[in-house]
Amino acid sequence: MRADDDTRFTVRVADWQREARLVVYLHGTAGEGELDTLRAALARPGWVLRQREVSPEEAVQRFAEQFPSLADLFAEAGPRPLPASLELEVAPESRRAAGFASWIADLRAHPAVAMVDDDSDWLAH
Repeated sequence: MRADDDTRFTVRVADWQREARLVVYLHGTAGEGELDTLRAALARPGWVLRQREVSPEEAVQRFAEQFPSLADLFAEAGPRPLPASLELEVAPESRRAAGFASWIADLRAHPAVAMVDDDSDWLAH
């Protein structure tokens, strides 16, 4: 790779790291009390700039728009084949903050959370 290509690549990776988001997928059985404690856990460190709730219905609609040839996979899957989620925009500097990794681990262990997808996991390597 040439030096200017290497520089463009480095700049692009830095851009992706700034734009990386967290998606917290929720258990379908999560009660309102569990969701309230999760929301408090998201607000506590002050790292979340924006939070957007995505319903199971919206998740299916997005899937159908992004993968139209696969949209019929959910036609007979019954109600709510995809989970609700919370899309989080996190302050880029927070990813380097002390305690960020343990905060992610705590989110992953929360009883309302099925999975946390951290876009920056693969960008860190």
